Amino acid sequence: GYLAGAKRKHKPRRMASARQPVVFITGANRGIGCEIVKRLAAPPWNCRVFMGSRSLAKGESARGELIKAGCKDITVVQIDLDDKSSIADAAVEVQKALGAGEGLDVLINNAAFVNYDFSVDVVKQSIQTNYRGTVAVTEAFAPMVINGGRIIFVSSAVGKTYLVDDAMAAQLLAEDLTAETLDASMQALEHSVNQGSYIPPTDSIGAVAYGLGKLGGTTIYPRIISRRLQDSHFVAACCPAFGGADTPVWLATAAEDKIRGGHGGFWEQRELTDVSDWQAGMRCTLARTGCYPPGCE
Repeated sequence: GYLAGAKRKHKPRRMASARQPVVFITGANRGIGCEIVKRLAAPPWNCRVFMGSRSLAKGESARGELIKAGCKDITVVQIDLDDKSSIADAAVEVQKALGAGEGLDVLINNAAFVNYDFSVDVVKQSIQTNYRGTVAVTEAFAPMVINGGRIIFVSSAVGKTYLVDDAMAAQLLAEDLTAETLDASMQALEHSVNQGSYIPPTDSIGAVAYGLGKLGGTTIYPRIISRRLQDSHFVAACCPAFGGADTPVWLATAAEDKIRGGHGGFWEQRELTDVSDWQAGMRCTLARTGCYPPGCE
């Protein structure tokens, strides 16, 4: 795929220029995704936003509310992470709308399958959507991201390596990890759940099935592509959690000196955190506000 190609040299740049910044975000018709659109499509950023939504009707409805709230340049694009043809069609649509020679300043992978139950079926769907779907979207849209652009993955505190044993965690965090090895690891995890041999961690916030897919697609996969694109793009994962849209928007817009050293890293509350520690975000919130997030005391 595109991301397996040679490195392209260019320094990441801030989303600020005479040219109107352009953003594509998946899962943008509700929740944190919609809030990200609301912030980026309004002053001071005034971005042109392509708003990915699985349901075109729900996307258009959300767009209408955002326009009423003062946002301007928003285009709804139908995209379903579980449908490769939908992803391919969306990429063609966005590139056509941009025109020849134009590209995205920022790609934000936000869409996800969210289900906090633990079962074979939920794990299967989580890995399919949150891992394989996210990889497919990135492969399709990364070629549109301009040199110096940014690729942001909205992950989760529950999508960290505490979910797997020490041996697999070490493998996933290896600097020479390949996409092929990651894929084999995700298949092995799914197989162990199917066979009943996977033991969920007892010291966690829950949502293990959801977290397994996020671990592969929005925590570890970004580390792989960050190494491939280290000279051309800024790549980062983040947990929005207690800050909502704040950290994703900040990563998309912050000046380079604010994010320097964080390429390929995992961010929470605008701080780099440990990808093995699900409680890191809560401690960041405590440090910033003087209290734990609601329900996490």
